[in-house]
Amino acid sequence: MKRMLRRGLLLSAAFILASAGALRAEFPTAGIDRFLEACADRGEFNGVVLVANSGKVSYHRAIGKASVDGGVPLRKDSVFRLASVAKAFTAVSILMLRQAGKLTLDDDVRKYVPTLPYEGATIRHLLRHTSGLPDYVKLLDKHWDKGEGDLSRRRFATNPAALAELIRHKPPVKFSPGERWDYSNTGYMLLALVVEKISGERFGDFLEKKIFAPLGMKDTVLFTPLKPPAIEHRAWGYRLAPDGGERLANDRNYLNAMYGDGEVYSTAADLIKWDQALYTSKLISPADVDEMFTSGRLSSGKETGYGYGWGIGSRGGRKVVNHGGGWVGFRTWIDRELDDRQLLVILTNHTSRSLGVVRRGVLSILEGKKPRLPKFPVARLLGASLRDGGSAGLKKEYRRLKSTGGKEIDFSEGQLRELGSYLRKKKKGREAVAVLELNVEAYPKSVRAREELADTLLDAGRREEAVKVLEEALSLEPGSARLEKKLKKSRKP
Repeated sequence: MKRMLRRGLLLSAAFILASAGALRAEFPTAGIDRFLEACADRGEFNGVVLVANSGKVSYHRAIGKASVDGGVPLRKDSVFRLASVAKAFTAVSILMLRQAGKLTLDDDVRKYVPTLPYEGATIRHLLRHTSGLPDYVKLLDKHWDKGEGDLSRRRFATNPAALAELIRHKPPVKFSPGERWDYSNTGYMLLALVVEKISGERFGDFLEKKIFAPLGMKDTVLFTPLKPPAIEHRAWGYRLAPDGGERLANDRNYLNAMYGDGEVYSTAADLIKWDQALYTSKLISPADVDEMFTSGRLSSGKETGYGYGWGIGSRGGRKVVNHGGGWVGFRTWIDRELDDRQLLVILTNHTSRSLGVVRRGVLSILEGKKPRLPKFPVARLLGASLRDGGSAGLKKEYRRLKSTGGKEIDFSEGQLRELGSYLRKKKKGREAVAVLELNVEAYPKSVRAREELADTLLDAGRREEAVKVLEEALSLEPGSARLEKKLKKSRKP
């Protein structure tokens, strides 16, 4: 484990020293290479990065594995789930229908989805995430096939099913349309139904005929697990166990058959074609593109920073439109600097919290600046220590890392909590207790840290210790009905 940290720190130092020359180069290929390799070495990057300028590839590299078993390497043409990056395809579909005279953006959504039990939301509200409609994901998590329990095993839900649940339960709206901005998968799910109603085609067929095929995006498809298409070189979502010891599948979810808000699969190379089409009138007029890339406004007049399927911003005085995505094991990003016609695509199939660090790092290198590397997860470093020598020296090792790792290591409470929970599920009670005791020591004011330690002590049959820990938790949160109930139950022999 010490070798792992030392190697990472040396790589970090080597990267910083070597970057100075790379940043002076015409295009910093070597600098991006070193940065991504350092991120991968820390377990924080597994995917494909592409940079293009005016449609010409300047950088394109794949690092890592395409499958949970680690036997298949990623390729430049690996096909990734785009997650919410797909919302832009839905937005363009709506604008194509408007261009054909089939709708207006100020139409009430119920003109096309008449059973929707909410008034006042327009197509424009849905596009801009200002509809105030309730979240269908939370609704389905609560009601759909709930007897199965595990979300990964439930029957696949579809857009019509989600609409039916909205009709059946009619959860309250969050606010009146136009009053606030609130990111809404419900809105884009409904927009796909609008496209189907007007076109008379399945949403996937519409995308293929109107966008993917005309642009030559041969490796792009709307995916559905109900009739899964054959996808060559498909990347499968996974995550590393908190201790870093194994890859865990993270690809299936009962919502994988929903569409409009996600579920498009594509490659980095196909996204260049998409990017370039938006500088032309191949799909929609330049005026429509400009409108799509214009920030919406609330009824108060305040700008939202979001257009139609794209975030709107600036960088160094240059206009930028971008969007991220995250679903099961996939984290994705598309970034377009409109003035310079620079495209950055990052596609990953590994559940990492560091996509933002990777994105900002690549952009920093492109701007001639030194990037910041993601931190080492302390859970992974401690996991290696546990595998090497058990729990006996865990606290000593944690303190050593605290004193030597400095800002290079993520010591957040969530790190220890996730590691403890993972060990508990793996029936490694002694190790789980040691980690969660350490969490309480590191975060003495955390009620949750004590509560999770108590639960793990109870699992291990250490009732008296659990009672003491719960009493400490209750002293931090006096009057908590939850803790009082748990404490009362734990005191019973």
